[in-house]
Amino acid sequence: MALQAADRAQKSLQADYLFKGHGYQLLTVRRSPLGLVTVLKMSIDNELRDLMDQTAEELKRLNNNPSTWEVWIVYLLRQLEQQSMDEDPLSHINFQDMLPSLQEDIRRRLRTGGW
Repeated sequence: MALQAADRAQKSLQADYLFKGHGYQLLTVRRSPLGLVTVLKMSIDNELRDLMDQTAEELKRLNNNPSTWEVWIVYLLRQLEQQSMDEDPLSHINFQDMLPSLQEDIRRRLRTGGW
């Protein structure tokens, strides 16, 4: 299955998603100036983690006052909620179900000092 997906990705030069166990892998195909094709694998979780790390770095760079970051965290949650409503009703229900868990994570952070 993985080889077939890699072949499809190489032929189309587009990203292809593979189901692997409990997660997905992103196959990114790149062509060098010499026409060589390289297939790079990165999990979706790694992609999201990198994106969030970059976002945190940019937020700090643009506004290094942590007391104002709450506004941007709430803004992100608002945008995610809107995306969940646009997706389908079940996604919005899942978003609402996630909020108590987030609240508990924040309480635990305040109690223990760790995430």
